Amino acid sequence: MKKLSVISAALLLLTLAQIGQAADLQAGWYVKLGGVALYGTDPGSGHEVAVDWSFAGPVGPAGPFEVAQSDPLWPQRTVSVPASTNVPDGTAVDLFGQPKTPITFAVTRLDLIYETNYVASQMLAQLFVEHTSGQSELLWQESRSGLHNRYATLLAGTGRTLAPSDTIYFRVVAVPEPSGLSVLLPAIGLLWLERRRTR
Repeated sequence: MKKLSVISAALLLLTLAQIGQAADLQAGWYVKLGGVALYGTDPGSGHEVAVDWSFAGPVGPAGPFEVAQSDPLWPQRTVSVPASTNVPDGTAVDLFGQPKTPITFAVTRLDLIYETNYVASQMLAQLFVEHTSGQSELLWQESRSGLHNRYATLLAGTGRTLAPSDTIYFRVVAVPEPSGLSVLLPAIGLLWLERRRTR
């Protein structure tokens, strides 16, 4: 019983040590988001159709981030950090938009063009869907560090669909680099399980 109490106390202290961490963001661009296309089967014709989705939110400063539209003819978004800074874990900017024409079909495929250049322990680019119930669900994130530029296809072949009333939005979020203490948490858990088995 004493061992369990000691382990529980250690876990609590390690958890508390994580509170207040900050992400170290250096000046520069981190995320470029391009075209988005939503595909599905038109219920009237039975043919596959595609609708472009465009960013519609404001550009300019957003906390420590700067949101820009580099090309006035193409409503893509670039997210940068104007000056090096430390920000609390979870500091984020959300990027909203809308389909160019109303969607009347279930979305079975979503195509996305993006470019990222960050350390994944410090920042993530994510795509969420907000359902009519108000619940948000993570659809995608680029969890690799370094420079990545690609054309991604989501949903296709998974059996998952988005309802016409669902809303998608992007989030660029600062996350802290895990400390050495947080790496110990799984190890402590395994030790605890091992001690239980050997009793």
